[in-house]
Formats: sequence, structure tokens, C-alpha cells
Amino acid sequence: MFVSVDINNRSLKTKLGVLQKKIERYGKHNIEKRENLHITLNFLGNVSVKEEELIKSKLENIDNKRFNIILKGLGVFPSEEFIKVIWVGCKSKGLYELEESINDVLPKKYRSNGSFVPHVTISRLKNISKMEKNRLIEFINGQKSKKFGTLNVTNFNLKRSDLKKDGAIHTVEKVYDLT
Repeated sequence: MFVSVDINNRSLKTKLGVLQKKIERYGKHNIEKRENLHITLNFLGNVSVKEEELIKSKLENIDNKRFNIILKGLGVFPSEEFIKVIWVGCKSKGLYELEESINDVLPKKYRSNGSFVPHVTISRLKNISKMEKNRLIEFINGQKSKKFGTLNVTNFNLKRSDLKKDGAIHTVEKVYDLT
């Protein structure tokens, strides 16, 4: 399970889809499905039914205001030397405040470790040659200051993720509206 903000803006999803197509030119990727694009606020892992009910009730206590997120720039995890994930950065004070509020209400064992790097994963790199990797890094560096759009955040979700052969299936367990 995880807590997230969905990328639910059609125009933004289209822009990110175009970006994904460009990235696919460099190596072999598992491209994140457009319907799964999100910003993870807290990864909970496997949660029992009893703990899920507790988490749902704790998240009800969050009363943060709505906010905007600027999607800007590309980055990688864990490093340019060993690229596993390609992501779009997220700039927003409200996003940090929401992540902090979620951390404050969750049972201790589900709290994050304080290293929140807000991003939208758009691709997971499977295989790449050295030449393609150099071109990919050049492409990513050329996009570091590019603004892809703004997302208006009115809610966040508790989701379940089921891994299947053709990718993850995310199911919304509960939606929490912001004020």
C-alpha cells in the first residue's frame, strides 16, 4: 500500500506521455502507464486488514489545504552512473506540508524516514548501452529546468499496488479531500 497524489490532469498526462516516448529512444525501459502516474507521499508496504482500517482512520485527521504542484525537470535514481528510475521533479511547499501531515498521523512503523524527494516516476530503465546512456544523460540534463505543467491538488489517496506480469495495477482504497 501507499499514499499518493494522482496525476489526474489530461493535458499533463499527454505531455508526460510525449516525454516518455522521447526517453524510450535510449535503451530498454518499462514505461509507467499513464493511468498509474502519481507522486508517492508514503510507501507503507504490506498492510494487514486491521492495520489498513487504522491507517484509513488516521488519514481522516488530515486537514491540509488544496495546493498546486509545478512539474519541472528530469532526474534519476539512484545516480547517473547506475540509472534505474527516470523521474519528473515536483516543486510545491504544499506537497511537503501534506507529506509531513501524513507522517505525523501514521503509526510509527509506517512513517517515512525523512528523505522525501517528490517526483513522478515515468520510466524504469531495464537495459542500456554505454553510448545510449551518454545520450540519455545528455537528454535528461537538457530537461533539468523544463517546466512540464502545473497540477492542482484537491485530494490524496490510499492505494493498493498489485504487481502483474505486464505491470502494476493500482487500486484506490480511499480518497481524502483537501480543504
